[in-house]
Amino acid sequence: CRDCYGSSINRVFTMKMVNLRRPPAGVNLQGASYFGGMADVNDHVARVEAAGGGSVDVPQLTEFAREVVGSDPAPSLAYSAAGGHKTDVAYSLDPSDGTGDFTVARNSATATRVRPDGYIEPVAVNVPRIDYASGEAALLVEADATNLLPYYKTFTNADWSKSGATIDDNGGTGFTCPVLNSDGSNSMAGYKLVEGTNNGEHIIFTAGTMPIITDTYTDFSFFVKAAGRSWIRIFNTYGASSYSTYFNLVNGTIGTDGSGGRYTITPYPNGWYRISQNQKGVGVISRARIYLANDDNTTSYQGDGTSGIYISHANLVQASAPSSLILGTEGSTVNRNADLVTNALTGHKSIVLNDKVKFY
Repeated sequence: CRDCYGSSINRVFTMKMVNLRRPPAGVNLQGASYFGGMADVNDHVARVEAAGGGSVDVPQLTEFAREVVGSDPAPSLAYSAAGGHKTDVAYSLDPSDGTGDFTVARNSATATRVRPDGYIEPVAVNVPRIDYASGEAALLVEADATNLLPYYKTFTNADWSKSGATIDDNGGTGFTCPVLNSDGSNSMAGYKLVEGTNNGEHIIFTAGTMPIITDTYTDFSFFVKAAGRSWIRIFNTYGASSYSTYFNLVNGTIGTDGSGGRYTITPYPNGWYRISQNQKGVGVISRARIYLANDDNTTSYQGDGTSGIYISHANLVQASAPSSLILGTEGSTVNRNADLVTNALTGHKSIVLNDKVKFY
């Protein structure tokens, strides 16, 4: 992803495939991910497969594990990206008999993960989130967060005002988007923001102000795809300060920026991007605005009545960097509880501080 104010490790703690070195050439881990440590992994593999995980080439995995030399303390986290975990548990590689397993707790069903194919899906309560946002399997661990937008995905709602533009919901069925239902079907929560025929600006924006914590960063994000217009502008007002950024939705680049570089644009399947802007505000965010643009730094133009963008799933979260997508029932703010990872053998526990996770 193109992230101009910090990598994903700054917003979440992700336990990724061995952080010391890559597998030697020819070693096929078949979806197994783990941290280093010297151990016989046979018991671990048996338990992974019993939990529904994919098969692992035991001799090759054992050889690879023994080649890894590092300072990571045992027990070391291990899981199968194909499903070698279960509710509440991420398996330890060393020891492999179950005594070092990590317990994962998250008492909310509003969390999500990015699948290997790039689509986003909801994750059930207490199920470890094996996330592929970086392109590699990772255990996703995040702090508690709340989406402040009561109607974060229904852009026809009166909470979203339009000026010089209308919303098309495809006859009530919606358009496909990067977010799936729990059964794997598309959530069909995409809308089309269509410019009017006026010669002027074409905007969708939050209808009212929202309280925010003074001197705390707030992240506004949403998913978007070109549909006749390839440029958009985010323009947000936080108290007395305003910030603006232009984005190109064809090549995923940035145009004119007045945000101080605090933005992201991340590709998703089928031409979609997730866009965010992150700023520190005072008192309230008076408006979160999305403008259609017919070029970089140009939001006032003659509309044709048909061109626009597809849009879905907006989040407004108080955090210093983007959160994973928060889902939930609309009508009020939606909270995602923190992921808590603990280990009884060593007493390791995870704590989230300033969007990072530490073990103690």
